[in-house]
Amino acid sequence: MQKTKNLLAGIALLAGIFVGSQVNAGTARLTWDANSESDLAGYKVYYDTTSHAGDTTPDNYASTVSVSTSANTGYWMDSLTPGNTYYFQVTAFDTSNNESNCSTSPGEVSKTITYRGDINNTPDHSVDILDFSILAGHYGSTSYCGTLNSNKADINRDCSVDILDFSLLASDFGSSF
Repeated sequence: MQKTKNLLAGIALLAGIFVGSQVNAGTARLTWDANSESDLAGYKVYYDTTSHAGDTTPDNYASTVSVSTSANTGYWMDSLTPGNTYYFQVTAFDTSNNESNCSTSPGEVSKTITYRGDINNTPDHSVDILDFSILAGHYGSTSYCGTLNSNKADINRDCSVDILDFSLLASDFGSSF
């Protein structure tokens, strides 16, 4: 495995940020291009509320999570604080625990986190009647189950838009920043 893990030159972190899993908590959906090297062991997602743009080493980030290769090329970051902007970077590591540098293209990505119940296409940082209307329109849906592109109305990601999702959205109702 190349020590610099060329994968990261082509990493495309698509911080499709969605809302997520605990009362008044937000969730970030991150995706990236796969590393094709045969000894890939996994990825590490580094994140912080402070930017480290241009820094090719991940040591300065406050938090990290290891992601197995079974997660393929994406990960849901849960329990993020709505209203905060988070900065994300991904590295790859091999079976010898060699880790790549952070990508310089596209490099660090950022997103201001909104509430998990703010499910409209352009989050307005408010959980309101529009979000309930969207959820109602998807009620009973099981499409895209188990994928990173799951139905955003499936707030708890259990593969079904049901009363549990209504309950979670209701717990966020009226929240805004």
